[in-house]
Amino acid sequence: MHTLDTYVLAIDPQTPSTLYAGTADDGIFKSVNGGLSWNAVNDGLPDTVVYTLAIDPQTPSTLYAGTWHGLFKSTNSGGELERDKQRFD
Repeated sequence: MHTLDTYVLAIDPQTPSTLYAGTADDGIFKSVNGGLSWNAVNDGLPDTVVYTLAIDPQTPSTLYAGTWHGLFKSTNSGGELERDKQRFD
């Protein structure tokens, strides 16, 4: 991962080596090795400005991302994100 403006960092409570970074212009990045390497996980995310991230502590494969376009949810550790219509529509 090159140098990015990062707004938020979320740490998986059950696997602390898994990290998510929400950035100012490049979406969400995920690391599974404590930050040594990062991969973008933006599939389904229409906005690359991520203001907030949250991981469900009981089900850490569930990730929430807050953007200008609303709240997005992934149930597969960031593999795919969908607008969380259940909560905000």
